[in-house]
Amino acid sequence: LTLANFYAHESCGQCTPCREGTGWSAKILDRLETGSASEQDLKTLDSAATYMLGMTICVLADALAMPVKSYLLKFGDEFREHLTRGGCWFPEAQVQPAGDTFWEDRA
Repeated sequence: LTLANFYAHESCGQCTPCREGTGWSAKILDRLETGSASEQDLKTLDSAATYMLGMTICVLADALAMPVKSYLLKFGDEFREHLTRGGCWFPEAQVQPAGDTFWEDRA
């Protein structure tokens, strides 16, 4: 989710596949995390990643689309589990507040 938010923020907006694809990917991943996603969201996420690949001037969209496609392929069951459980069930996987890092928490 953090990676998707980064790419959505960094998109210059010139290429529609990147502008729309990174934004939608970030929104869908947020819905998965919070438990408000649907099965259609997973299909849309996969479709967005497919249509971003190789369709932009720079590789920013590809840099998000490739891991998304890979994660959906390798961890599709875990993504669907987010749907049935109503979000992420691992508390340590929750997004940390800005400024909090793994290393600061252990100092």
